[in-house]
Amino acid sequence: MHRCVGGSAERKCYTSRACLLALLVAVLIMVAIAVMLERAVRRTRVSRTLDGREGWAPNYRHIWFAHDPVFMNHGMSGDGNLCTFGYQLLNAGGDWPTVCRQDRDLDGLTTGQELGDPCCLWTPGSEGRSFDLASRQEYRRWAITHPGKPEDEVQQSWSMKTEPVNCSSYDVAQYARQFQEFYFHRVDGPHEITPLIPAKIVSFAVLVWMLGHWFWKKGLAADICPWLFPQKANLSFRSSVLTLVASFWYMDMTSGVVHLILDYAPHWLPGIGPLARGFQFHHTDPTAIVRISWYAYVSHVHLLCPLVAALIFLSDASRVQRLFWFWGAIFVHLFQTAHRWAHFRQDSL
Repeated sequence: MHRCVGGSAERKCYTSRACLLALLVAVLIMVAIAVMLERAVRRTRVSRTLDGREGWAPNYRHIWFAHDPVFMNHGMSGDGNLCTFGYQLLNAGGDWPTVCRQDRDLDGLTTGQELGDPCCLWTPGSEGRSFDLASRQEYRRWAITHPGKPEDEVQQSWSMKTEPVNCSSYDVAQYARQFQEFYFHRVDGPHEITPLIPAKIVSFAVLVWMLGHWFWKKGLAADICPWLFPQKANLSFRSSVLTLVASFWYMDMTSGVVHLILDYAPHWLPGIGPLARGFQFHHTDPTAIVRISWYAYVSHVHLLCPLVAALIFLSDASRVQRLFWFWGAIFVHLFQTAHRWAHFRQDSL
């Protein structure tokens, strides 16, 4: 493999590396766009199948495991078979007050209680608006359950706890207290043991080996702190700092794109689907990620290490490129840790 030496050859190498980085960014953006387009197409299909009835119930898109809750399989394969909730909407012809008070799955909760409108005040056409308690539409957009799937006793009790005392006037203080109780109600639950996944272990080993190789053989320490190794440093202080800033910006943007993908990706997608399902679960159980170990949560990012390592070695990484990915490894772990911290109670941090 050739090295980047000489004027034109060096420029070509740096150009190819820039193209490689741009390609990675483009792939992430294209995946995000593809997921959003798939969601838009699915919504159009459901509207056509039910003649617009998906807009006749609040929080239709806020049931974490059901992309299309009117279908038996939650819209995963689009076979068109309706569940009890689907027939409920179909037979009611868009009369939400009627649907709201029914309990078609016989779990002791009305459809309104399960979909966040226990007072049955929601009106069609308001589903696209920003949530505002003062508008007195649906009471909440959290603790949403499936009206066509019987809930267990624990979930029933929480649905009953998340109702207003007075339907004629929503109490903001009570609402905030109920949300806090729902959000943290399992934070002190038992620590959950997660199995070690061989693919994650191998991927982490690849990361450790790659960084160790760079430190011992490629002078990475001198590139990180050029002022401490003035005789070994090939990068200036300015180049080192600019590389750090560029890596932070790239990893911050990438984490946002990945977050977007996993928030909306259908569960049936091969490969990414199971990851998306696990990611979306913490929307219904916000403290699930604090009841597992730090490693169990952060190690999700390790699965990408072999791919990044292969791309780096195939491109004959320069000192700048190695420094860039070193800081990238640091930042991606910090971002994952910060996300986990965000789900702790303030008094436990």
